[in-house]
Amino acid sequence: MEQTIASRRRRVPTKTKGVVAAFAAASIVATGAFGAVLASTGSPAQAAPLAAGYDGADGLLGGVWLNGKIVYCVNPWGSEATSIPDGTPSAGYSSVGLSADNAAKLNFVVSTYGQQGDNVASAATELYSWTAVGQIVPYAQSTGYSGSDPRGAAEWFSVRAGGDANAVMAKYDEIIAAAAGVTAGSSNGGSFGDIRLNVDSTNNYVGTIDVSNVTPAGATGTITLTHGIFDATGTNTISGVGEGSLAIRGVPPEGEVEYKISAALAYTGGGSGYAGNVEHYPNSAQDAVGPGERSKVDFSDQVSDPAPRTTIFSPALTTEVGSKFYPNGEKPVDVVDFRAIADPSGRINEWLRSTKTGNYAPITAKGTYYYSETNPELAQGAIPDDAIVAGHAEVTTDAQGPTHSYEVTGDTAIEKAGYFTWVWEIEFADQIDSVKKFLPADYSFVDEYGQRAETSIIAPKVTTESKPLEALGFPAHDTAIVEGAVFDGATVGFEAFKQDIDPETGQLVGDPICTPDTLVFTSEQKEVTGPGKVDSDKVVFEEIGKYFWVEKLFYTDPDTGDQTVVHEGECGAENETTIIKQVIVKTKATPEVELGTPAKDTASIRGTLPDGAKLTFNAYKQNGAEPVCTPDTLVFDGTKQPVGVTPGVVDGVEYTGPSTVFNEIGTYYWVETLIDRDGKVVHEGECGAEGETTIVKPVAGNGNSGAAAQLKNTGVDGNVFVVAGAGLLALIAAGVALLIAKRRRASRQGE
Repeated sequence: MEQTIASRRRRVPTKTKGVVAAFAAASIVATGAFGAVLASTGSPAQAAPLAAGYDGADGLLGGVWLNGKIVYCVNPWGSEATSIPDGTPSAGYSSVGLSADNAAKLNFVVSTYGQQGDNVASAATELYSWTAVGQIVPYAQSTGYSGSDPRGAAEWFSVRAGGDANAVMAKYDEIIAAAAGVTAGSSNGGSFGDIRLNVDSTNNYVGTIDVSNVTPAGATGTITLTHGIFDATGTNTISGVGEGSLAIRGVPPEGEVEYKISAALAYTGGGSGYAGNVEHYPNSAQDAVGPGERSKVDFSDQVSDPAPRTTIFSPALTTEVGSKFYPNGEKPVDVVDFRAIADPSGRINEWLRSTKTGNYAPITAKGTYYYSETNPELAQGAIPDDAIVAGHAEVTTDAQGPTHSYEVTGDTAIEKAGYFTWVWEIEFADQIDSVKKFLPADYSFVDEYGQRAETSIIAPKVTTESKPLEALGFPAHDTAIVEGAVFDGATVGFEAFKQDIDPETGQLVGDPICTPDTLVFTSEQKEVTGPGKVDSDKVVFEEIGKYFWVEKLFYTDPDTGDQTVVHEGECGAENETTIIKQVIVKTKATPEVELGTPAKDTASIRGTLPDGAKLTFNAYKQNGAEPVCTPDTLVFDGTKQPVGVTPGVVDGVEYTGPSTVFNEIGTYYWVETLIDRDGKVVHEGECGAEGETTIVKPVAGNGNSGAAAQLKNTGVDGNVFVVAGAGLLALIAAGVALLIAKRRRASRQGE
């Protein structure tokens, strides 16, 4: 049955019995755990006073002052620690029979917890000391403890702390945990097996410092660089390092072309800072231990680069045009990105920076852009003979050097459709003197002509002309007119958008709208190989109305197939409207007749004729300079004699209206009208339209004019005219008589 601390209090003896003491002495001799026992001084001495802990009825538990330190018994079989005479000399540092790591743990506990002067901490340190030398369990068993667990034995003796027993055990547990990670460190110095500075052959600014074969193993320390920094810290110092490889970066002296990095190393012996020993105080009354040695920072070394590092670098650049496409008359923009490239040996040194300010060295680059009608990519790097210098630009890097892009504008606008491409160069002669010494002798960098990233396109001019008018049922189309050099892979597309119009006036309602909601037709894209006209696909619109065409010129990326709209027409632009009418009617009236001769009108129809439609022709007498077709001028009403038409899609079908005789000389305008079966006007001609005029002239040789140049109105439909019956008969009779007389006279003359 487990015993509580309180229940054990009475079982712990206050004095060690003789048999027990004899057993303990035999144990020390047999194990050699505590070293040689010095002889008693033989002279009276003052006992070592209790420094911290508990000394009650159940016995002493704590440390005593000895030579200015708090020491602890490691022989629970001996007399109490206070029996040690004050001033007992030290036998030196000893492992007291423990392994180096276990001795280091005891050193750590006695040197830290044991020197605090706290009762609880000192009591717990004493229990740990007995535990460390392996005596706490047998000693507890000799006093009545029936277990075999060191912690249980420690708890057995913690009753000596009275009411602080639980606190002592909590501290004991803390000490056990804290000492677990302690290992022995050297107290005799150490050495470096190998230290090496390595320079990266491809970039003299970078490299490593390698440390290996350090003695003792696990030793750590600090490395300090001259003319260099550690990647891990960003400074020239790094601490807490042992063996291994550390990345470093050069920081050259200001203005120097060559330099070396050096390193100073200062290391501490391995372990946790405590040597594997304690200070040993052997005495006939009791063995005691105090703080042992600490591991020491006692070895260092220096190393330097095996060969100088160089700061010479090779500046270069890449560019990308500000825009792949430019309108005529605009200055081009190029975006320049600087970088360092490899020299002939393959070394790519970093861009030079000032050690004092951190600013990057300034580099000047000059650019030329060339115009060509053909794709410059086809030149394969060489500037062709037909390439024309179109403009120049120049840029110098700022304090931020190659860490950002530079936007550069050319000095001359491009005025012609075609291609232009940039070529940039960095020349030794263009740099300032303070930078030249950091460049390869006579350094020159020139990028290739015709790179896609450095080439832009000036799109050709594109205008359009759509068919302005078409009849329902017949195809319409748009035509793009391309002027100027055309880039490779150009295509043109066409779209048609139906507009909202007023049915009475035919005028647009609101603004032009060319959106997906109004889109009614999209033509297949057509290849554009050069200047000229390109037609869209044809489309038959299904409804009468107004349609706006919009053309688009496309560039297709040869690598990805992605398309870019280079040019897009305007919605509602001039020449981009097609009006679809039900029918388109062309008419041709009798152009001229003598008074009394019939006249008529004929209509040629293209479009879609509705079922039940009829065609009528009206004629209007004109009296002034301006065409007037009103009821007041109407002289022939064709609505009373409509002409039926055949429904369906027709092209050029002619319908002729009824003839009529005008009763006066003068000018007459015809107006044709097409109505559906419900009487709604489908089409109505224009008053005074071309081809819709009949001129009535006097009868030749008659001399009729004025009031005489008029036939009597018969009253038939108000438009058909005849001469009065009696007058006409008399006139006919007189004419017949005259004709007979002439023939008789001629007959006589021929006899």
